Amino acid sequence: GGNLPFEVERMDHRRYMDTPDAPLPSQRVRKKNLYVDCNSFGPHAIELGVNLYGADKIMFATDGTDFSTEWTIKALAEARLDEGQRNAIRHENAARLLGHLTDLAPEIEHRAASCPGLSGA
Repeated sequence: GGNLPFEVERMDHRRYMDTPDAPLPSQRVRKKNLYVDCNSFGPHAIELGVNLYGADKIMFATDGTDFSTEWTIKALAEARLDEGQRNAIRHENAARLLGHLTDLAPEIEHRAASCPGLSGA
């Protein structure tokens, strides 16, 4: 989800001071078709992202593995989220959004469910 969750309250304040009748940035990011990634972020950053975007808008490691997925697996395990939120981020959001594009989606879900750290088991 980038750094926006860290900055959005300040951006809201600035917008309110400059143009009090305009929509706040924190309201504008809650768009139906906006999805973000949590790769490379720690547990508290992921929590902030869930607070800003919602767990249904965050996906796991969609921007590559240059940062290693182990970090994100650990961060998701440590984040103060319920298991439904973790599962949504780990695989359900991506499967819902992209699953219709491939016949491999059921096989990928099966593999995710059997992979320690990804399945929530």
